[in-house]
Amino acid sequence: MLRHVEILSGEWLFGVDEVDSLLQDVTFTFGKLPDRWWARWERRAEYFSDDAVYVGGNKILDLQARLHKLSMLEPDERAALEKMLHAMLRIEPGERICAAEVVQMLPAVWT
Repeated sequence: MLRHVEILSGEWLFGVDEVDSLLQDVTFTFGKLPDRWWARWERRAEYFSDDAVYVGGNKILDLQARLHKLSMLEPDERAALEKMLHAMLRIEPGERICAAEVVQMLPAVWT
């Protein structure tokens, strides 16, 4: 699924050039990381305040902005894809939806 987003939009879903870029993108998309990771991110203060407010400049990235590039999708399809990806990509594994739930979330025109 993520590869499809990459192919259709021409961009990676999350930054992959370095760890800090990836962590910034994940934080923009899903919010503050779990405390056990947040505290260990050495350069976090360069980008985010303690309560996950961005302080590092003008980088504005989130899942919706990246998916907006998928202009061949109808707005309701983009919204459904965003909702599904948010449910699939939860930071904590136990909070992620299972494959059967993914199938239930697919828009009817995709099945």
